[in-house]
Amino acid sequence: MAEQFQQLNLEIIKADAADTFSATLKDDNGKTLAADSFNYKIDRHILATIEDNVFKDAVKGANLIRSFGQELFKTVFSGQIAGYYKAAIDRRKDIRLRLLFKADEPELQRIPWEFLYDGSNFLAAYPGVQLTRGIIGISGDHHEKISGKIKVLAIISSPLDLKDNERLQSEEEQLRIMQALDRANAAQQVDVEFLDEASLRNIQAKLDEDQYHIIHYTGHGSYSDKEDRGYLILENDQGKSESVDNKTIATLLAGHKSLRLVVLSGCQTAKTSGRQAFSDLATPLLQQNIPAIIALQYSITDDSGIELATKLYTEIANRAPVDVALTRARKELLVSGCNRAVEFATPVLYTTNPDCLETVVEQPKATGIGFKSDKEIKLTTNVSLGIERLGNRFVGRRRQLRRIKDDFLQRGIRAVVVHGIGGIGKTVIASQTAERLFEHFAGVYAFDCRSGLTAEKILLELYEFLKRNGVDALDQVVHANAPIETKIDCLGQVLNQVKLLIIFDNFETLLPEEHDRAEIATPELKVTLKTLVNHCSEGSRFLFTSRCTFNLTDGRMTNLIDEINLGELSRPEAIMVMNRIPEFTTTDFTTKLEIFEKIGGHPYTINMFGLHAHQTSVKDVLNDLSSVTKDMIEFTLLDRSYERLMPEAKDLVQALAVLKKAINLSGV
Repeated sequence: MAEQFQQLNLEIIKADAADTFSATLKDDNGKTLAADSFNYKIDRHILATIEDNVFKDAVKGANLIRSFGQELFKTVFSGQIAGYYKAAIDRRKDIRLRLLFKADEPELQRIPWEFLYDGSNFLAAYPGVQLTRGIIGISGDHHEKISGKIKVLAIISSPLDLKDNERLQSEEEQLRIMQALDRANAAQQVDVEFLDEASLRNIQAKLDEDQYHIIHYTGHGSYSDKEDRGYLILENDQGKSESVDNKTIATLLAGHKSLRLVVLSGCQTAKTSGRQAFSDLATPLLQQNIPAIIALQYSITDDSGIELATKLYTEIANRAPVDVALTRARKELLVSGCNRAVEFATPVLYTTNPDCLETVVEQPKATGIGFKSDKEIKLTTNVSLGIERLGNRFVGRRRQLRRIKDDFLQRGIRAVVVHGIGGIGKTVIASQTAERLFEHFAGVYAFDCRSGLTAEKILLELYEFLKRNGVDALDQVVHANAPIETKIDCLGQVLNQVKLLIIFDNFETLLPEEHDRAEIATPELKVTLKTLVNHCSEGSRFLFTSRCTFNLTDGRMTNLIDEINLGELSRPEAIMVMNRIPEFTTTDFTTKLEIFEKIGGHPYTINMFGLHAHQTSVKDVLNDLSSVTKDMIEFTLLDRSYERLMPEAKDLVQALAVLKKAINLSGV
């Protein structure tokens, strides 16, 4: 990829004399091609005018930046440098022009170089010139090409204590990012995950869970002129604002070798003062060997932000280098008119390697016994998980998975009950919990309660499981002539010492049908589960999935049990599910939103929609949802009750089921 461009590095360094600078043009091997010096007075008044007022009047702003950019270009590109640059342009070979500054000269970095104007074109939006920035002395290491999809982690920070007009609407922000990535995501070129509980601890945990190539931060950035320090506004564990300085952010992201690009969509994230060297965030990120950082030197409107992200990620998904992708995105803003013709220069790209997102097509691997992905749990003796592993096909449920993890690892919760209607994703949550928390447990064992469950079965199966893994503490107990209660008590003691994750899937089959909060049908089973939970203060943890909640402890130990009512997927999560279904691959984003508005975010319903669309088309099913509605009624929690209804009552239920909101009795 790199051989298609001529690399030019323009080092600009402040000289000893006031307002005097040296400029040296070098090739990528460090050979000097041209050199000159120039006088330039950094007019802070002009810079402040551009920063504060340029967006208020589009015509005045456009004239101001063109005049500013042309004067800057004539000043810097003079003498030998002007001649070499013109010759390079005349050869009609694409140029990568990187402006390099010393880290301890932030005054130069504060200049909006992206407004450079040669009399015909803004260099930052001219396809023949890929304009980027860098720091003298910071060079990037070689990065291997990305195999398969580009993985994006989108962090959305919207603390609860911000003013209403300052808070980001997390779901809307997710939709904007998804809209930008929709085509690439549906084509399986990009995989995006969201983190909207943006605390330092959660970000670190997410980075530890998986390897990401791009981090996209959406939120507020701030800069303190008094402290000469920049901040990102994250959240503390209570969801309130926490200002985290740039050095801490850089340390947080250090050491993640897969990370190639950080996009900082908070305002002022590239702003520097004239006094401290590392007051911005882009520079310390480069120091941590992250090869590309896009930051905003000014605020940007929502519309421009969406258009910029859409074009940027579309180009990245189409295998364009990051500098080319940003140049094309800038040009799209520049030619679109209105304020966007000024906002094109807001994004700044710092890079040591613009080809850092190069990908290779992943060759399909031979399948065999075990899981589909290297990231998933391998089939070992300490895993007995007879439920489907979705692996990288899993989407959504970020908050619920985070809550379960915090329950088990941070809050001392011993049992979590995940409940909700049929097909809502309870078993999937259990499977993902096992995959994500596997390393925190000595083993994972799952019971499918549809085949029945007794105290004896729990004892024998866990005994065999422990025995296979070298734990023989129950040898004498299992075969002893003792009451089952005594044996279960011993099992509980062992499970408190050997930390297992024990899953009881489809637990509703062990509950009477007529109660919303049911008693466990067999008293002996209830005593068994209660005993195990009571014993495991430090060791094993228990996860139940059920269509309805149930009484496990008779009102005792309620502070040690958490209940999660699993509702429908949010709009972004539902669209992520659609993007995993082939029938939606060519469906535009607006249609996907329309489908969500009509059928909601029930995963099973979305899959049923896809199956019916396979027989006809997305448009046909959207126009007539009767077949999807029928399948949904038969599958969900209503299914058993529905079958008992008279034909007239069934017709009424079907008619009501297509309505988004419940209606009152007189309406029925």
